Amino acid sequence: MPSPIAHVSAGYVLFAFFRKHISKTVTTVTGRGLILFGLCAFFSMLPDIDAVPGFATGEMGRYHNQWTHSLIWGLGLTAILAALMYALQKKGFLGWFTLFFSCYSIHIIMDYFTYGRGVKLLWPIADNRFKSDSTFFGGLHWSDGLFSSNHIWTAIEEISFGALLIGGYYILEFIGKTIRRKCQSE
Repeated sequence: MPSPIAHVSAGYVLFAFFRKHISKTVTTVTGRGLILFGLCAFFSMLPDIDAVPGFATGEMGRYHNQWTHSLIWGLGLTAILAALMYALQKKGFLGWFTLFFSCYSIHIIMDYFTYGRGVKLLWPIADNRFKSDSTFFGGLHWSDGLFSSNHIWTAIEEISFGALLIGGYYILEFIGKTIRRKCQSE
């Protein structure tokens, strides 16, 4: 599975997009900065909450990448959390749900494209693991230990991925802004 470097990079791009283009309810409550980024980073890492008991017991394979890596589970969890935000504000369910589910599901999709045993995309409907025939991430190999030198390549790969992803987002934003300005001036 990718490390937090790749997951938080994807969360950052979702933060940048939501900050600029999505529901004012979300950005009104969180502001356009640190709180919104914190939520995006948190939800882009939330499926890995199952790694905590894995670390604690030394049985990563038994706990990590199980039911928390399900799109169905994520759909339910993020709907509940969006409903909680709606109850607190009396508005914005769709904005909160879109934000939370986008961040949660991007984690699972990235894990799907990572070398390994696959993800339980449809749990609890199906207990099968699904994985792509094409992998974009080598991922962390927990069996090598937490401080393995093998993780250096993963870090380099994911820092490069993050730089390309974030840089690509801002390049597309710049192109879009330039096109909009040109269309408005005509």
